[in-house]
This record gives sequence, structure tokens and C-alpha cells, in this order.
Amino acid sequence: MKHSFNVILAEKYGIEEAILIENIAFWMGYNIDNGKNFKEGRYWVYNSLRSFSKLFPYINPKKIQRSLTKLEELNVIKTGNFNKLSYDRTKWYTIIDKKVMEIYNLIINDDFISKTDLVNAYNQNGQSISPKCKMDEAKLSNGLGQDVQTIPIIKTIIKPNIKTTTKEKNSNSSLISIKEKLKKTHLGSLTSKNIMKIITDKKITLERLTEVIDFSLSHNKSSGFIVSALRDNYVLNSVSKNNDSSKRSKLIDDENIIFRNKINKIKKKKEEEQNIKKQ
Repeated sequence: MKHSFNVILAEKYGIEEAILIENIAFWMGYNIDNGKNFKEGRYWVYNSLRSFSKLFPYINPKKIQRSLTKLEELNVIKTGNFNKLSYDRTKWYTIIDKKVMEIYNLIINDDFISKTDLVNAYNQNGQSISPKCKMDEAKLSNGLGQDVQTIPIIKTIIKPNIKTTTKEKNSNSSLISIKEKLKKTHLGSLTSKNIMKIITDKKITLERLTEVIDFSLSHNKSSGFIVSALRDNYVLNSVSKNNDSSKRSKLIDDENIIFRNKINKIKKKKEEEQNIKKQ
């Protein structure tokens, strides 16, 4: 990025001041061409001290502040506040020195604002309106740079409680029905937990669970068969599959028995320890 300044203005006001004038004048020209930021009969640009510092990292922030104050005191520029929020202190700038305006061709028809501009800029109630054009869609957020913005208005949005959708209601009622089905079948707690995990992981429906349980009861299958059939999606009318599954279900039942025995041993050991403490 190249920065430049007018030598005559640098001699008169200082180099830093000339650099700031160059920047403000450039974006004022852009706003004049595109009918942007027209307030109180003038075109303005806005920026914060922090943004100026990022734009000109080679100038000390305090020097930038002093230079802007100096230019305002010398009536080269004028500052304003047209922010929508009262606590927004982002400053707006416009050049008011006619000689400086002539250097940067900011004077229109010997006046800063022509009659046509005034007609376009004010409606019958005296409210400011900016003419629209295609350039308004440019990514420049304001008169001084793309990454600079005044403080946005934040509207508090109170979201109503989200109602449970029909799909969620159906899903919840299906899970309740599945749990009731497992209770009625009088399966062990461990087997029921295994089945619920498989149902959740593989999204098994109540119809499929009913089918497996009914088949298991009618063919004298163990609870382990139900777990295997749901997990491995057995074809229930297949003899070979049923023969294979009966072996696997027996293994699952054996594992459940071993697990329950371990739990019983742990419980028994804890009870003995508590009895010893009481004595």
C-alpha cells in the first residue's frame, strides 16, 4: 500500500497532518461521487483513532490525535457525531477549508453542495437521505476503510421456547413403548441395557424389536438371542442363521452370568467389610 501527501499542505501544516488530510479528502471524494454520508449539507467520513493507527502504523497514535485536533483548531477540518447510538464516540470528519477543497476538487459548482445535491439529499421534512447507486454495494464499510465501522445497533431478540417437533414426539413415544415392551418381556436388567444401547446405536424400531422378541419366545430362544438378533440383524426365518445365533446367544448368556456373579461377589465383600466395621 502506498501513502502520499500534498507537499504544499505538508509545508503549511506538517507531514502527519498532510497525510491525514490526503486520506480524508480521498474518501470525501468517494462519498461525493456516490452520494454517501451526506449530513447537514456536507459529505463526511468517519473513523476511530484506533483505526487511524492501524492505517498509519508509522505515526504514533498520540501524534495522530494531536494532528487531528490541530487541523480542527485551524479550521481545516470539522468533526461531528452522526452515530446512531448515543454512546458511540466514533468521530466523523469533513474538510471545510476552501483552498484545501480546491486542491482535491471537492467544491461542486463553486459551492460545496450544488442545488441538485440539496434537492436529492433532503426530503420535504428536512430529513437526510442519500441517493443510491451501484457503488453503494462496494465492500467499503465507510469513508476511511473496509475494516472500520461505527458501533452497530444490537437488538435484543427474545426467542420463544422451541416446541417439540412431531418427529421428536414420535421418537420419544417410540422409546417409551420400547421400554414398556422390554419390561413386559421380563428380561434381566443387564440384557435390557444391552438391548437399549443397540436400539439407540442402530435406530431399531419398535416393530423390529417386537418381531425379534415374539420369534424368540415362540422358538424358546434365550435372552442372548434377542441381543444377537438385534445387533447382527438376523433373518428370523433362516434356519442356519438361527442355529448360528443360538451358539452366540449362549455365549452372551454365559457372559451375563459371569458378570452378575462378579457383581454379587463385590456386593458380598462390601457387606462383610461393613459388618466388620460395625463390630
